[in-house]
Amino acid sequence: MKKVTTIILIMFLFCGSITAQQKFIKASTSNDFGSRIKVFSTPDLGWIVFSMDSLKLSKFNSCGISEWSKKYNIPTTNSSLSDFIQTKSGDFVLLTRILNGIIYSACIARIDLQGNITWSKSYRDAVYTQFPYTISEDNQGNIFIFGNTEHTGNNSVFNLITKIDGSGNLLWTKFYDHGWVWGGTIVTSDNGLLIRTGSNFIKTDNAGNVQWQSQVLGLGYYYIAPVEVSDGYIFTGYTSGTQYITFGKIDKTGNLLWGGRKTSDLPGTPTALHKRNNGNIAGVFLKNGSTVVEFDKDLNVVKQNSINTAITLYGKDICFVKDTTPVLIGFTGSPSAFFIARMDKNYSTNCDVASSPVNITIDPLTQSFQPTNVTTYSLNVINENYSVDTFSLSMTTLCFVPKTLDLGSDTLICGHASLTLQNNTGDVFDSYLWSTGDTTPTIAINQSGTYWLLATYNCGENEVSDTVEATTVPVVTVDLGKDMLICIDSSEMLTAPVCSSCNYTWSTGSTLAEIEISKEGTYWLSIDNTNGCITGDTVEASIVKCDCNLYVPNAFTPNDDATNELFKPVFDCDFSDYNLRIFNRWGQLIYTTKNKEDGWNGKFNNVSVPQGIYLYAMSYNPVLKGELKNTITKTGTVAVIY
Repeated sequence: MKKVTTIILIMFLFCGSITAQQKFIKASTSNDFGSRIKVFSTPDLGWIVFSMDSLKLSKFNSCGISEWSKKYNIPTTNSSLSDFIQTKSGDFVLLTRILNGIIYSACIARIDLQGNITWSKSYRDAVYTQFPYTISEDNQGNIFIFGNTEHTGNNSVFNLITKIDGSGNLLWTKFYDHGWVWGGTIVTSDNGLLIRTGSNFIKTDNAGNVQWQSQVLGLGYYYIAPVEVSDGYIFTGYTSGTQYITFGKIDKTGNLLWGGRKTSDLPGTPTALHKRNNGNIAGVFLKNGSTVVEFDKDLNVVKQNSINTAITLYGKDICFVKDTTPVLIGFTGSPSAFFIARMDKNYSTNCDVASSPVNITIDPLTQSFQPTNVTTYSLNVINENYSVDTFSLSMTTLCFVPKTLDLGSDTLICGHASLTLQNNTGDVFDSYLWSTGDTTPTIAINQSGTYWLLATYNCGENEVSDTVEATTVPVVTVDLGKDMLICIDSSEMLTAPVCSSCNYTWSTGSTLAEIEISKEGTYWLSIDNTNGCITGDTVEASIVKCDCNLYVPNAFTPNDDATNELFKPVFDCDFSDYNLRIFNRWGQLIYTTKNKEDGWNGKFNNVSVPQGIYLYAMSYNPVLKGELKNTITKTGTVAVIY
């Protein structure tokens, strides 16, 4: 503990609770999740991780702690023909492919927020085998299954769209004659569909009717579904050989934008791009480790950051939890365990590496428009029943932000004042426990004693503590009294309390026990008690009128010569409730006013009164030293002279 010889008591105000943004990287100890993984936010600021390789689903809280994990025992035939989405209602839909005899068919399972299957169905045909790729949801909660289908007899192939409602009931199935290439589908802002199958883009309405088709050549092969931005659709590919990721963009009617493709120096194969609420798009790339890049709608880089640890990390997917902070997932190797990185809004985890700029060049593309033939088809719907196993999942921490705790030096409590104890490093913790039993970030103390704080962070996995000694010492209480009113051309004394061992400092610079003041302003006194405490007080002084001088003329000449035309008393103070009355010699009231700005012009009923002596009676309430005084009444005579 640290001793100090002087201290100035500072009062802290704590305004509500503060929630810390936890940043960390954690990896699973399991190595059988696979590399085809997705992440989705949950309403409680946590997230769901799904493996399309192993059909495993794990729920995590905001601290990256697994709350439950489930394995779906669906006999999938090819994990690359699986997809998983989060619906607008918050639950999930799983797409995979199963074998029925010698025919492969698409299988859908709807999964609630607890990981339970609410229903599962397959959509099959006796002669067409299916290769499902992606699923998407429209504004009414209907589900679209996209893939390819092949006739088992004549090998004819088509793109296939099957639309079902939210309960799995079949609405329609349609074939499009642009197979056989992998691809993906999104629901567009007009509630239609945009199908990507290799280099072909097919735009349909919600009923699957084709609105336009555009073929873009030269992007480089790939099949990830496009992402919609405000003025069009952005899609990805990669270059052959060097295998750098390329980007293309078409407008809402299928026409090429940007004058060609944008070729980046981001290596690897494309991953899904995610639309943000601010209109930007974000993706995960393997450059300088796992790099997250946020682009605007024209592919200008808005933010980027790269993370790395002692273990090589391969980023795969990203989501944004309800407080808009990103969560990145990926795998660590093969056989693969997966990792979770909770980032701040700049995509940092504090395990960052230098992130080199993204270089983009423009290369030519060609485009053509071709007709698309559509055929309506019919599939059979079969109810399926699959079991679900639960399993435990543990995580190990790869990176977190160390935090420090410092309650400051051993301190003094001056007199009966209250002293606030809090962490002085600026770090915010997950939980607090004081020696007093309080669990708030700050406490107020007014007694001598030893006080300690135990604080936890990294979601309770780490804790730090500190102790401080507080000693109560007597002080001289300073009270300069109420704010003062000083009469004009007068003065008042301000006096310090008697203290033989104290040092005085006034705002005027004086060090005496009292000062005389005659001007308005703010005056303060600071007393050094010579025991480490400083006390003080402040008073406001205002200059005011303390007398109300009144001049009442005894004659006036209302003869229209513009001189001395009105009878009007003159005051040099403020007053209220003014009343002036004029009487003639017979006691008749001939003039009255309550407006201090008005005066008598010597007329009664708009006719000049005779020259002579008239009586006046006047009453008012003066304002002296800032207070309204009792009514004053004054009477007298005034002469009217022509």
